[in-house]
Amino acid sequence: MKGFLQLLVLQLALKFVLAQDLKCSVDYVSLGDSAYKIERGKFNWWDAARNCMALGTQLATIDSEEELNAISKYLNQLGFGPDEAVWFSGFGIKSGAWISLANSKIQTYFKWASAEPNDLYSAENCLGIKANSGNWFMNDLSCFKEYSYLCEGIPKKTEDNELAV
Repeated sequence: MKGFLQLLVLQLALKFVLAQDLKCSVDYVSLGDSAYKIERGKFNWWDAARNCMALGTQLATIDSEEELNAISKYLNQLGFGPDEAVWFSGFGIKSGAWISLANSKIQTYFKWASAEPNDLYSAENCLGIKANSGNWFMNDLSCFKEYSYLCEGIPKKTEDNELAV
């Protein structure tokens, strides 16, 4: 129940933050219709979500194979290894469904790693992706583990027609 309340608070805060314009930064890369910012380091899922919100973005949500492939290629180019994971927006609920923190909707696209999701020790409620031989797959992980994270925002055009995030 505590996790659900934290999720609810994060969703409300996200709605407030998304009402503001996204901050401009050269730290973002445009992939498809969105812009992404990777933050390498050790962050639990809750801190990752809060950090993205502080930037006026959200933890990334993967909606399609095409988006997962673009993100996978980007992470491989950055040199992420097979033992690393990256946090994404999904949060598992008791019914077995996954809710996107970004829009509070049930997620419909998944490309799970073999034997996932497994909710190991009934404690894996947060969505991350992990590499396996250069391919990235979704994995349910403990929200308290510490990984890098990926923020997502919609690129906006400036007066000079340059991408601004």
